[in-house]
Amino acid sequence: MKNPFLLTLSIGIILITLGCQSKSPEELAQKDASTFFKNLDIADKLEKHPMVKVANLPEEIANRNKTKNIEKLQDYLAEICPVTKEFNLLKSYRKYSDDNKKILFLEYEFCKEGVLMMGYEVEDNNVTLFSVWPMRKEERPEVLFTDEQLW
Repeated sequence: MKNPFLLTLSIGIILITLGCQSKSPEELAQKDASTFFKNLDIADKLEKHPMVKVANLPEEIANRNKTKNIEKLQDYLAEICPVTKEFNLLKSYRKYSDDNKKILFLEYEFCKEGVLMMGYEVEDNNVTLFSVWPMRKEERPEVLFTDEQLW
């Protein structure tokens, strides 16, 4: 192309097209998990973190349960790893729930001592956290998930 305006316009259109591509559920969940990990020591922020609401449970009880679960999570992680909170993604699993919804699990290693499973519901192009399951490596079930990706 000899016209610099058309070359610039063409490059701009390509960049816009690339920028508009939607992110994969794994990318969205990793971003969400990163936010969750940054706020691990701040209970108020974790309580505001978007999570799946439990059906048929009064909001007051659901909020109380969430607060208790966050406190237990913080205590458990502090016991296993009191100094640093570095999380490294090990693997992701695409599965279906019992009611045939798409779910995604991200398995993270932390402090070389523990494993943390983050469970996400996947709907359209959104993910919502529904489960956080920390455990010591020696507590991890040997066959937690099959490697088969279901969706």
